[in-house]
Amino acid sequence: NDGVLEDVATGSGAGCAAAYLRRHGRIGAGERSLLRQGRFTGRPSEMTVIADGHGEDVRSVRVGGGVAFVAEGRLRELPPA
Repeated sequence: NDGVLEDVATGSGAGCAAAYLRRHGRIGAGERSLLRQGRFTGRPSEMTVIADGHGEDVRSVRVGGGVAFVAEGRLRELPPA
C-alpha cells in the first residue's frame, strides 16, 4: 500500500479477521458481519464476512462484496531469482 495506513479492501485480510472473530466468540457461527476498510485512504469499502466453526475449529470463512475494476496490468517476464 505504498506506506499508506491501510489498504482499500483486502479479502484475504477480511477472511483472517472473520476467523479470528469467530475463534474468540466475537461473531456467531454463520453470522453475517460487515467489515469496513479503506476509510483512511479516501476509498471506503465494505465487505461481508461469515465464519463457521467453534473455538480453534473454524472450518469455513466466506468474504463477499461488490467490486469495481480500477486497474489493469500485464507481467511481461518474471523477475530474476
